[in-house]
Amino acid sequence: MIRSRLLCLTALLLAGCKGHVTINYLKPARVTIVPSVRILAPIDRAGQHLSGEAMSELITQLGYSGRFQIIEPVAAAASFAKHPAIVGMPLTQEVARGVCADTGADGIVALESIQPEPSWSDATKYVDHIRTEEYTEGGETKVREIREEYELAVATLSLRYSSFWSTYDCNAKVLDAYEVVVQHEAVGEGETPALARAAIADQNALHFAAAHDIAQRYARRISPTGTSVDRVFYRGGSPGLRSGTKAAAAGDWDKARERWQAAVDDSEGKAKGKALFDLAVAHEEQGLLDEALELAQRADHLLDSSTSARYVKQLNKRLELEKKLGRQLGE
Repeated sequence: MIRSRLLCLTALLLAGCKGHVTINYLKPARVTIVPSVRILAPIDRAGQHLSGEAMSELITQLGYSGRFQIIEPVAAAASFAKHPAIVGMPLTQEVARGVCADTGADGIVALESIQPEPSWSDATKYVDHIRTEEYTEGGETKVREIREEYELAVATLSLRYSSFWSTYDCNAKVLDAYEVVVQHEAVGEGETPALARAAIADQNALHFAAAHDIAQRYARRISPTGTSVDRVFYRGGSPGLRSGTKAAAAGDWDKARERWQAAVDDSEGKAKGKALFDLAVAHEEQGLLDEALELAQRADHLLDSSTSARYVKQLNKRLELEKKLGRQLGE
């Protein structure tokens, strides 16, 4: 019992004996593509090493949010082949309209170029090594440690990938044009520089990781993506507060709202503020942001704490993002 109280006291000092919940939600894209563009034809104009892999990953990422429907890449490629475009130049109206007419798309997302730039660097480092050896002293066998220092070669493969992406409407208007640059590194060690470089056995994995990284970054730029936030809530206090906490821990947020609402009705002062705070978290977890903000503001009025004030700011920020998301989804 004493140990339990000490643990709770320690937690109270660190985090106020609060519970935690992870809330998943859809985060708006960095740029807003006009809502009228909902069906994209993916076009790989780069035709270079791993450009197909990057395009495939982009299609996968764009499919998560439901913001865009994606035309089958084979159909998009076949249509694009019928309407050749000048390499390195933006698409013309003729090409864009032709692809849209053939595929039923109302927009085009194109990987214009992708270029890997690998570079090597060599260095050395000194490593301590301890070995043991036996020796005889006074007729008795003993063991001693011998510390040695040896030189080790270190090779670093730096892989810089630069790429350029464009999103068009069917009249070839550029809705977004953006360069994505990523840098990935791998390190190998060996007795010689050649062995250190050879220790980086799977260089292809580095290329694939860079290609995927490029695609994911552009997907986040033009399409909403899933993300999450961690929220705290009060666990202790009135029986109603504790009962709501148990329901929340079990994932029953409807019951948690019911219990925390009862705690709000049955309490005053700081206790009421905590119940309001928890009730706000429950509403946010269920996507009811306007109601969550109103409850959080009432809680902050009673608690007047850094935690409650911060939560009000966080909810205001989420509401701003929600409005932006609505515009992107055409809601």
